[in-house]
Amino acid sequence: MVFYLRWCSLTLLLFIASCEFSEVITKSDVEGDYETGIVLDMRDLDGCGWLIELESGEKLQPVNLSEDFHQQGKQVRLTYEPEPGMMSACMAGEIVRLTAIREISDPARP
Repeated sequence: MVFYLRWCSLTLLLFIASCEFSEVITKSDVEGDYETGIVLDMRDLDGCGWLIELESGEKLQPVNLSEDFHQQGKQVRLTYEPEPGMMSACMAGEIVRLTAIREISDPARP
């Protein structure tokens, strides 16, 4: 019985020692990772919907843009991740999943 308790204690100690503890910081936690863009209504084009044009001119096709942001010309700050393997009939930009988005209330102050 004593041997069994020692074995369990040693196993538990090794298990705990093998765990890594670290603080997880996501992209949306860091202000510098946000990009600025403008929401575009491209529903007039076949296969297109709402796009976001970044300051660089790059266009994004978000798969999860909330209806709260469906407004032509709305200025936003966002973070996103590419959606590999997805295709679209629109072909106007990269297909992405938004990880964070917020409206810029004062365009002079992003």
